[in-house]
Amino acid sequence: MKSMKSVFIDLKQRLSSFQVDSAANHPFNLSLTEEDLERDLRREGTNRLLERFSEAEVFAALKDYGVIEHLSKKGFPEPKVVIRSMDPFRQSVKLFEAKASVEDEDHMLCELRVFDAHVKGLCPASGDTLDMDTLVIDWLVFQNPKAQFSNERPKLPGQKYPGLGIMRPAMQAILDLARQTGKEAVINIPEYYHNAVLYSAAFHFFSPFVEGRFRALQEFLNNLNLAEASHAVSSGKIRNDTKGEVFVWKPHEQVLGITDRIKNYFGSQDYETPVQEAKDKSKFSWVV
Repeated sequence: MKSMKSVFIDLKQRLSSFQVDSAANHPFNLSLTEEDLERDLRREGTNRLLERFSEAEVFAALKDYGVIEHLSKKGFPEPKVVIRSMDPFRQSVKLFEAKASVEDEDHMLCELRVFDAHVKGLCPASGDTLDMDTLVIDWLVFQNPKAQFSNERPKLPGQKYPGLGIMRPAMQAILDLARQTGKEAVINIPEYYHNAVLYSAAFHFFSPFVEGRFRALQEFLNNLNLAEASHAVSSGKIRNDTKGEVFVWKPHEQVLGITDRIKNYFGSQDYETPVQEAKDKSKFSWVV
C-alpha cells in the first residue's frame, strides 16, 4: 500500500499546473512526517463516491441519465456498479457487465477515478492566481469487451476494447455531480491526444500556451481521422518545428468552468490573446 506522502506526491504530479491545497477536505502538507500523516488521516477512505453517494445511488443516477438503457441495448441489461476507495482521497467507480461478473478488466465497461480538490494555479498570461474548488477526473475509460475493432471503429492508442458511445450522457452526469457538490470547475488530464480532442468541445487547457499549441496541432492533423491523428502523435511521427524536436504528448489539465468566475477566465482576452499567439507560433511537420 502506498504511504500517505507518496499519495500526496502522486496527486501533485498529476496536477502539474496547480498547487493542491486540499483533497477530500484534507490539507496537503509535504513537510509533515509519515507519523503526522497517519495520525491526521486515520481512515482508509470510503466506498461512497465523494464520501456521499452509495453504489445504489450511483446506479439510479446512471439510469436517470439514460446510461443503463444504452448499456442494455449494447447487450448489458444488468450492469453492476462497484465503488472502491483507492486511498483517503480518491474513489474508483467501475461498471461491470453483470451482477455476477468477475471484477476484472475483461468484464469491465467503465471506470471513473475521481477526487475533489481545492487548487490554485498561476495564470501564465496575467500573472494572477486562480483558485477554485474542483472535481478532478483522474481517469475515465469506457469499453465494450464484447465488441471488436473494425475499419469503421479503429483502435485508438491505449484502448484494449472499442468504446461504448456513452461519453455525452456520462459527462453530463459528471458535470451535474460537480454542480451538486458545489464545485466551480471540472478538471480532466487527457493521457492521449484523442482524449483532449474529445473533451475540447467543452474543456480548455488551463495554460493558454498549451491550448494554443493544441489548436495548432489540431489544424495540422485536420486531414486525418481521430485514430490516425492520435496514433501519429503517440508514435512520434510529428516534429515540433518551433522547438526543433519530435513532438511528445504530455498530459496537461483541461478545465470546464461551472461558475461565471471560472468561465470568464477562459473567455477573457488575458486568456484568448496568448492562446492565439501560441497557436501562431506553433509549427509542425512530419518526421521523415
